Amino acid sequence: MGTRVVVAGLGDTGTLCAIHLSQSAEVVGISPKPGLISGQELGMRLARPHAWAREYALGYHRYRGLDRVSIRQAQITAAHLDTGTIEMMRPDGTRTTEHFDILIIATGARNGFWRTPGIQTADDVTSTLREDHQRISEAARVAVVGGGASAVSAAANIAVGWPDKQVDLYFPHADALLGHHPRTWRRVRRRLLDAGVRLHPHHRARLPVDGVPTGLGGDTIGWTTGQADTTADVVIWAVGRALPNTEWLPAEVLDDAGFVRVDPNLRIPAYPNVFAVGDVAATDPLRSSARNRADRLVAHNVRAYLADRPLRDYRPPRRRWGSVLGPQRDGLEVFTPTGRHIRFPAWSIDTVLWPWIVRRGISRVARSGAVTLSCMAFTLLAACNFSVGGSDAVENADDIAVGECLQIGDTLDDGKVKATKVSCDGNDDLTFYAAAIVAESAECSGSNTSTLSFADGDQKLCMTPNFDAAACYQIPLSGGSLVDYRKVDCGATAEESTIFAESVTRADESVTCPTEQTKWSFSQPESIGYCLREV
Repeated sequence: MGTRVVVAGLGDTGTLCAIHLSQSAEVVGISPKPGLISGQELGMRLARPHAWAREYALGYHRYRGLDRVSIRQAQITAAHLDTGTIEMMRPDGTRTTEHFDILIIATGARNGFWRTPGIQTADDVTSTLREDHQRISEAARVAVVGGGASAVSAAANIAVGWPDKQVDLYFPHADALLGHHPRTWRRVRRRLLDAGVRLHPHHRARLPVDGVPTGLGGDTIGWTTGQADTTADVVIWAVGRALPNTEWLPAEVLDDAGFVRVDPNLRIPAYPNVFAVGDVAATDPLRSSARNRADRLVAHNVRAYLADRPLRDYRPPRRRWGSVLGPQRDGLEVFTPTGRHIRFPAWSIDTVLWPWIVRRGISRVARSGAVTLSCMAFTLLAACNFSVGGSDAVENADDIAVGECLQIGDTLDDGKVKATKVSCDGNDDLTFYAAAIVAESAECSGSNTSTLSFADGDQKLCMTPNFDAAACYQIPLSGGSLVDYRKVDCGATAEESTIFAESVTRADESVTCPTEQTKWSFSQPESIGYCLREV
C-alpha cells in the first residue's frame, strides 16, 4: 500500500489538493457535503441560483480528476495527530476512523448562511438555494451589511436582478473592499451606483448578542456609529465574521481565533506530516492561500516531504484579487492586486471561460461539470497590460515591426519589465510575436493575445506566444507577472500562481486538438495554432 493522504474538507481548495496528489498517492477525501459546494459568488447564488449551481455546486463524480480519490461523506469529529488517525461520523450516525500518513486540513470556515459546515444531502442544497432566492424575490427592501466582496457582490447582483427593489449597502469605513487595491473599489463603486444600489459608508452594525444570523429574514439593524436604526424585509449579514471549522483539532495547533497555525511551508510546526491550506490556515491576515493557488504549493510540498526534498514557502499577496461581482450581462471583470481589471466579454463566458478554461483547466474535468476559477491563465493574459521600462531595444511601439519577435526580461525596480527584440527562431527561452500595433485605448484581436504598454506614447503592442512543439511553458495565472511566462523543463514544478502547459502540437490555426487538450489559435501576425496540455 502506498502513502495514504487524507484531505479533510473537499471545498474549492481541498478538491484541488486531492486532484493534484491523486496520481502519486492513495488519496482519501472527507467532506460533509454531497459534492463541491463552493462559497464563491454569493451575489450570483442569490440572484441566479440555477446558473450558480451549474458551476459551483456539483457532485464529486463529475470531476475526472477525482476518479482515483476515495471520497467519504462524513463530519470529522476528532483528530489524533500523534497516531495519524481521525474520527468521523457518517450521515447515518455511524462512527468510523481513518488512518493517514499525510493529513491536509482544508475544512475552511463558516460564514453567514451560505457557508455552513454541517452534513447535507443534495436535496438539502437544492432546497436551500431555492428558499434563499425566494426570500430575496419577495422582499421590497434588502439591506446588505458588510464591506467585503461577498457583501458588495450580493448588493450588486440583487439590484441588477430586481431593479424595482430598494437595495442598501452598509459598510463601516469610507470605502468598501479595503483588502483590495483602492482602484478596484472605485470601479466597483461606479457599477453599484449604476445598478441603483444605495451606499451608506461609516455605518458599523451592532451585532446581535447571540451572534451573526445564519439565515435570511427581516430584521432591524442598530448602529454603533450613531445613526438611526434600519429595518428591511431581508437583511444579509456579510460582515466577515468567519469562524474556522476546527473544533475537531487539538487546541495546541490553533491560534487564539481557532485557525490552524502553519509555518511558511503550510505545515503545522510540531507535525511535519500535517498541512493546512485555505480559509482555515492562519497564513496571513487575509488568510489568502485559498485564493492564490496554494493548493499546488501544498501538493508540491507533500511530494517534496515524502522524497526528502526542500519545501517551498507560501508568499501571500499584499492585496486581494479576483472577481468581485461575478459574471454580469456585459461580461466578467477580474481585478489584479494592482486594481487593474481584466474583462471577459459576455460571449466568452459560456463558450470559452467555463467549458475550456474552468472545466478543462486545472482539474482536467470534462463530465459536463465545473471546478473553480483556478486555471484562468489561458485567457486572462489576453487582456493583461504590462508596462515597459529601461533602456533596452523595445522602448516604444516604433522599436519593433509586426512579425518580429521580442523577449520579456526581468522586472525593474518600478515594476516595469524589460523587452528586447530577438530572432524568432533558435531561442532557448520563450519569445513573443509582435502581432499588431494598436492605439492604447483599443483592444487586441484574438482571445489569447497579450498586450504590452509603454510609459510614453499612445500605442501598445499586441503579442502572441511563439511556442515550440513538444516544449513546456510556465504560464502565470490571474494576478501573476508577465516575467513568469517562460519556457521550462517539463519535469520541473510550477511556481506559485502559475501552471505548466506542454505545447503538444504546433500547426496553423485550423489545427484540431483532442478533447483533453486546449486549443490556442492566432491569425496575427501569421496563422498559428497550438494544442496545449497541462502538465
